[in-house]
Amino acid sequence: MKRCFPPQASVEPHSHPEAETFYILDGAFSFYVEDMTNPILCQPGAFLSVPPFVLHAFTNHTNCSGKILGMMMPGGATGLESLFRQFGVVIDSDEQLPDFNQPVSYTLEKLTKLREQQAE
Repeated sequence: MKRCFPPQASVEPHSHPEAETFYILDGAFSFYVEDMTNPILCQPGAFLSVPPFVLHAFTNHTNCSGKILGMMMPGGATGLESLFRQFGVVIDSDEQLPDFNQPVSYTLEKLTKLREQQAE
């Protein structure tokens, strides 16, 4: 899945049973893998692989939007892919992107409103 992250957006530390890979398409990101105090700077063309159950996080540490191509393995009905398919919404424009600098509750509220609009 290709994800666009606004300036200063971040994904909080988390882990999951799937392996996850990241390919930086645009922008610059600070990744944290296991050690949340030691950032790994990733710019366009960088590839990062995170094994299953390993704590990781990242931040778009610039004042420009950035894009990441992310992949999770294995996919399937019981993992995060299923969660994304169930809760995901189509984003047609940058204006529809939630502000990832806001609390998770804000993001969930915004995505719920988009989901309801798309169901009409």
